[in-house]
Amino acid sequence: MLCAALLRRAGNSWSKATSVVAGEQALDLFFFMVALPLAALSASESMLHLMGAVPAGVYEVIFIIVVLSAGTLWLALRELGHELSFGLLFALQAVILHAALLTGIPSGGGSADLGLAAALAPWVSAPVIATVLLQWRFATLYFPLIISALGLAAVAARA
Repeated sequence: MLCAALLRRAGNSWSKATSVVAGEQALDLFFFMVALPLAALSASESMLHLMGAVPAGVYEVIFIIVVLSAGTLWLALRELGHELSFGLLFALQAVILHAALLTGIPSGGGSADLGLAAALAPWVSAPVIATVLLQWRFATLYFPLIISALGLAAVAARA
């Protein structure tokens, strides 16, 4: 939106400014759709070698963390009296969190919260959505950041 506002300030119409920004975003998306798979293919042998060197327990921990993160939203909704499918909530989070990555803003800049609020609106009232999203954001972003900061501080103290 900032780019569109700057183009508008330069004398362009809103429609032209929005078209330019949308075209730029589409070009970025196309570039990454082409460049990332090509980079992955060129590095696939070394990547597979590296992945094989990682202990299996690490992949199990990653799986548990993903399921617990997805389960946070399901559990919070269930505790507030809304029985929604775990699979539905898992899929919603996967799609919306990946879409939030496209914003280019650290942690999605609230776009994931906005997307989940819009997706949950047909089934859940606004006060419940606000409560659940606050709990979800703390459990999936702030708590891991705090744990990571403590771990980083412990590593820095040893050095």
